[in-house]
Amino acid sequence: SLVESRPVVIESGVVGAADGSACVSLGATRVMCGVRFLTGPPTRRPDEGEVQVSVRLLPICAPQYENLRESLEGASLTAYLQQLIESGWFDRSQLCIEEGVACFTLLADIVCLADDGNLTDACTLALASALRDVRLPKMAVVQNKNAGGPAGPRRDMEIVQLGT
Repeated sequence: SLVESRPVVIESGVVGAADGSACVSLGATRVMCGVRFLTGPPTRRPDEGEVQVSVRLLPICAPQYENLRESLEGASLTAYLQQLIESGWFDRSQLCIEEGVACFTLLADIVCLADDGNLTDACTLALASALRDVRLPKMAVVQNKNAGGPAGPRRDMEIVQLGT
């Protein structure tokens, strides 16, 4: 019925190759999110990293997701989740390695495995759970003694991993 809640199951760490992942079942709806990280210079604010979200709705998810519909609904869900990130829902300052020099960018890929309704809620839960599961390594920016070419901002710097 419309007033009954669906059972919710959240499994974290389900994708071994990801830096963070989660699978969410909301009733018969099932969504998986995997997160990978990149490092590089900040692109917007000097003290914040980025989170980029992508939602894929494939025909395996439900028969109605053919090319056009999948791209429209997937784009709508992607925009919603990206707006959620931009609203401050996730603290991007924790992705800063060194202010103005280096930060993490998280790439969150969400795939719908089965759609039986509440897809927005399932994707939101999967993204939140996968982000919570992310374990970033300790990184530092060091002087690159082997840098060739003219010195300049960031040319003589290298981002290195300090540990796991």
